[in-house]
Amino acid sequence: MIKNRLFQIFGFLIIATVIISLPACKKIVLGCMDPVACNYSDAVTEDNGSCTYAEENYDCTGGCVSDQDGDGVCDENEISGCMDSLACNFDPNATDQLSNSCDYESCLGCTDANAFNYDSSAIIDDGSCQSASSLMLNTWSVIAECSGEFIGGLLPSEITITEGVNEGDLMLDLGTDIIINGTIDNDGNIMIPNQDIGFDMFSITVSGNGLLESETSAIINVNFSSLLINDNCVLTLGPR
Repeated sequence: MIKNRLFQIFGFLIIATVIISLPACKKIVLGCMDPVACNYSDAVTEDNGSCTYAEENYDCTGGCVSDQDGDGVCDENEISGCMDSLACNFDPNATDQLSNSCDYESCLGCTDANAFNYDSSAIIDDGSCQSASSLMLNTWSVIAECSGEFIGGLLPSEITITEGVNEGDLMLDLGTDIIINGTIDNDGNIMIPNQDIGFDMFSITVSGNGLLESETSAIINVNFSSLLINDNCVLTLGPR
């Protein structure tokens, strides 16, 4: 009985010795083993190609590596320019406002396409828009060049143009209550329909056309005709 008990004890010792002498099983952990990767883990024992990396100029959290002004745009991606949408040189892509870089003057002008002085290059309206008819309503100096001497000697050196019944209707006052009626369109084209006016107790038929060339100049061609007269006059209108 004692002998059998000794054999059992001796057998257990042998088995325990064998178990202790066997190498321990190594646990395998798959993952990323690159220390510069965002998902690196020092617990990983075998790299499975799953490493992920931050985009250039960004860290693993999506924040900028360098952002001196703290605007959320990485320094390497900053675009300098004018960021004021009311400025002539506004840059919608700019992320960094340069001091004194915005221009508020070079693009000023009339932005109304229906105005006579419309400026296609203007971006900011400066309130200067005027219609052709409003520009004509003025007192102008006149230089008359006529094919005959009679009418040329009667025309004044200044004429006042006032508005007629409707917008675009013009009344050219030649003095001594002599009025020539005309019209002007948005493009500055002047028309003088056939009409009779009185010059020193006799009637003359007039007609013609012209053009408002600028805000300060216009040319009007007028034909004066009667039984004894047929004069063509070019009236150059300018500032007084």
